[in-house]
Amino acid sequence: MIDPLHTLDDGEIRLLAERFYHGALGERGPEGERLIQEFMDALGRTPEAHALARTALLLTMMLLISRSSPLPDQRHRLYQKTMENLLTALPDQREKSSVRGESHRWRPELGEERMRVSGGDARRGEVGIG
Repeated sequence: MIDPLHTLDDGEIRLLAERFYHGALGERGPEGERLIQEFMDALGRTPEAHALARTALLLTMMLLISRSSPLPDQRHRLYQKTMENLLTALPDQREKSSVRGESHRWRPELGEERMRVSGGDARRGEVGIG
């Protein structure tokens, strides 16, 4: 297990990417290797993203983002994409499993509203959904 405070080197970044694509996504063989190499190449082209990838949590978030879109080339856009991913993961999961109930509590319709609500909650020190 990787210590969350440990600074990852390039070999460890690649190892985590391999485990993500092979294990979590089930991408094996040539397609899995292509996806891993594309991710590593994207990190190589973006020094800020590469620096952030040295933290296991941020690397994991980047791997999650890479499933559906290219990595942003600017730090602030990467943080924004990470927040968007965090704010949509639970609602998307609940929708897929057909959870019913007060969806307005955990899925405001507009992405901007989600960001505003989560930002306001963070400023007030509130944690949790609903």
